[in-house]
Amino acid sequence: MDIFSNLGSGELIFILLIILLVMGPHRLPEVAKVIGQTLHQIQKAYQGFVSEFDDELRTVEEATKEVQESIQTLQETADSTATLVKSGTGAVTEQKPVPELIDALPAHDLAPQQKAKGDGLPNG
Repeated sequence: MDIFSNLGSGELIFILLIILLVMGPHRLPEVAKVIGQTLHQIQKAYQGFVSEFDDELRTVEEATKEVQESIQTLQETADSTATLVKSGTGAVTEQKPVPELIDALPAHDLAPQQKAKGDGLPNG
């Protein structure tokens, strides 16, 4: 953090002359010391802020990476499940459809309904 990065040499000399006129030559070393200490404290606070920000950014990046890994694991699980379902689909389609299974129920399960219709089934 260079606070004087946007100031040219002419502007810097002008500011120093104004400070010299306002403070006087006998207080100039004291003012320069206070300004130096203040700039040092500001730089230290800035570095602390940047350090904390970087730590938080790393924490967020790690959490994001964990979430991405979890999503990838879930995606792989879903893909493998889909593959298993697709490979098992042939076995499922070879089975009888549900309506045919209903027709294959034992007669005693259908007997009360058919008796009411008068199908001519033997009565028990």
